[in-house]
Amino acid sequence: MINKCTFIGNLGKDPDYKVLESGHKVASFSIACSRKVKNKENGETKEYTEWIPIVAWDNLAEIISQLSRKGSQVYVEGEFRTRSYEAEGTGEKRYVSEIWARDFRLLGRKAESSSAPLPTSPDDFGSQPAPVSAPSPAQPAQAAPQQPAQGTLNLKDEQDDLPF
Repeated sequence: MINKCTFIGNLGKDPDYKVLESGHKVASFSIACSRKVKNKENGETKEYTEWIPIVAWDNLAEIISQLSRKGSQVYVEGEFRTRSYEAEGTGEKRYVSEIWARDFRLLGRKAESSSAPLPTSPDDFGSQPAPVSAPSPAQPAQAAPQQPAQGTLNLKDEQDDLPF
């Protein structure tokens, strides 16, 4: 069986981040996913927006809480989950459906309400803002060359005659 959902949307507000008594970290937020429908009779276009509740756990929750802000355009891939709880006061059993994130990526649109600059690398989490001369997030970081594992073919140093 496959239980996989993929969304691209914009955060409606900053993620709510908590560390639970058990030590697990959790970030919850909703993203707005819009679609446009054109009326064939009059040519009028109407936009519909769905709000998708997302929950992320542990390391992913921490990263999301540090990097994303209201208005951030994001890609989320996860699993559809439904859970129940008892309503405070009435004790009535209620149900909530949400997406438990497995993969999260920031996309092109910048956050609207971010007052502090976003980190430029994982090493910048929780530290002072990066200096002006630091590479921008759009530039890939240069990783140190790694030795190939025994029994693997290293094609990085090989020249080929392919036209692409």
